[in-house]
Amino acid sequence: MGDIVPLIKPAARPRFEITRSMRKVHPIYHASCGVVPAVTTCTGLRAKPGLLKWNNELGREHPEISPEQYTQDLARLGELVHHRIECRLLKVEPDLSDYTPNELSAALPALEKFERWSKDKTIEVIGIERPLVSEAHLFGGTIDVFAVIDGRRAVCDIKTSKGIYDEHLVQTSAYAELLKENGEHVDEIRILRVGRVDDDSLEEKRVTDWDRYWRVFLALLEVYWAERALRR
Repeated sequence: MGDIVPLIKPAARPRFEITRSMRKVHPIYHASCGVVPAVTTCTGLRAKPGLLKWNNELGREHPEISPEQYTQDLARLGELVHHRIECRLLKVEPDLSDYTPNELSAALPALEKFERWSKDKTIEVIGIERPLVSEAHLFGGTIDVFAVIDGRRAVCDIKTSKGIYDEHLVQTSAYAELLKENGEHVDEIRILRVGRVDDDSLEEKRVTDWDRYWRVFLALLEVYWAERALRR
C-alpha cells in the first residue's frame, strides 16, 4: 500500500493542483544490451492486496472522492517533501514556485520530523538523485540519497508513507547493489519515514544485511524479463 495510504480524512483534504512542470520525470535506463527496467518497475510487480482494499473502502465511504486524484495528491506531496529535504542536505534553496500554499503547509510536519532526526547527526552527502545501471543484472535505478551518516556509508530513502514495508527494503537493496557494482562501498540501508501529519510518528529502519531483500528483487527482475519475452 505504501505511499498511497491516506493520512488525512479525504473529506477534509486540501486540493493539490497537479502541474505539468512538476510531474516527476521517469528516466529511461540504457545498458549495453539496450533499454533495461527501472527498480520501481520491478518492485511494482509485487501484489498489493492492501491497495485494492483501500481503494474499495475509499469508494464506499467517500464516493465523491476520486482515488486516482487522491493518490496523485499524496504522491505530489511526497515529491515536495523529497525536494525540500534534498535541498536541505545540499544546502541550496529549493524552487517552490510551482507549489500551492496548501501543499507547502501540508509538507511542514514531515519536514519538521526530518529536522529533528538530522539535528544530532553528521551527514556528508555523496550523491543525490544519482542514476545508475547494472550491466551484470540489467536494470537501472536512481538513488535518492547516498551519504556518510555518522561515519557509515548509507543508502538513505525518505518515505512519507503510513509505515515502513518490505517493498521499501526490496527497492533499496537494489539501490545498494547498484552502488556496489559501480564501485561504491555501502555499509547500510536506512529507511526514514517522516509522517505527513503532526500526530504521526518518526520511524527509522537500519539494515546491514539486505541479502534476503536483494533475492526478492532478483526474482521480480526475472519475472519482468520473462513477461517481456512473452510479448515478443
